[in-house]
Amino acid sequence: MLKQVDLMLGTIAIVTHDAGGAELLANFIKRNRLKDVALAIEGPALSVFRRVLGEIQIDTLESVLDRSDWVLTGSSWQSELEWHALQLSRTLGKRSVTFLDHWLNYRARFVRMDTECLPDALWVADRYALQIAEREFPGAIIENKGNPYLESIAERATRHLNVIEPGQAQRVLIVTEPVSVHALKQHGDALYFGYTEFDAVELILARLPHLLGGKALGQIIVRPHPSEPLHKYEYLVDNSQGLPVIVRKDGDLLDEVLDSSIVIGCETMALVVALAAGRRAVSCIPATGRACSLPHEKIERWH
Repeated sequence: MLKQVDLMLGTIAIVTHDAGGAELLANFIKRNRLKDVALAIEGPALSVFRRVLGEIQIDTLESVLDRSDWVLTGSSWQSELEWHALQLSRTLGKRSVTFLDHWLNYRARFVRMDTECLPDALWVADRYALQIAEREFPGAIIENKGNPYLESIAERATRHLNVIEPGQAQRVLIVTEPVSVHALKQHGDALYFGYTEFDAVELILARLPHLLGGKALGQIIVRPHPSEPLHKYEYLVDNSQGLPVIVRKDGDLLDEVLDSSIVIGCETMALVVALAAGRRAVSCIPATGRACSLPHEKIERWH
């Protein structure tokens, strides 16, 4: 069995592409003050690691695996980087661990071209994820490592100076997800989940008056997912019945959350970030889609 004492020894190859896994891994490295790491990082994970750790040295996947003792990966739906890392680790006879982010689609993350490649062990970030992983991977070695990302958010929230007053105009943050892109790539049908990201964001804007309950509305910030281009939602600026919509994603997600009264999305991690930061979190999914699968009781749900 892969013991925890073994995992903290030697050089660790860190392999990740998507932002969610990168937040867990970068904050895990920082909070544990790990120095002996070799980084093979691509895509949205690059900006996450640089924000959390500062200047970093990036190498190729083959290079970091060659000089590492074991491998710690994130998991992606839009990249094959981690999947290839698990395959190569097995070929090289090196132990591998995947730190699972979020609470959805665990099994599918390890399948490419109808071939499944699992790590030697799985890490999860909370009790909800542990229950899901134990159900989806019976007999696997699974450990709840806690969530270093949410821990850092809670700490930053206590230092945040912009306190949202009860009578203040409500600043709304809408965080999008590439629902149709994911559906098309994984299932060959953009409407596989019963709705698109455009359906969701337009429903959110239509329901805002009801959500606010008569409170004054300030800015509405639409923040695209890291994998989405900024221009994808720019049509909303001039087509939202006069609502004060701004589309941007250049700042830090947590800063946007902390400066907002309400955070709205479908099943985005940003809703859990909002809870950790003490903000109101609302899931809004069209009735043609499934209900929100996030297990956190404090998330308000429209469906």
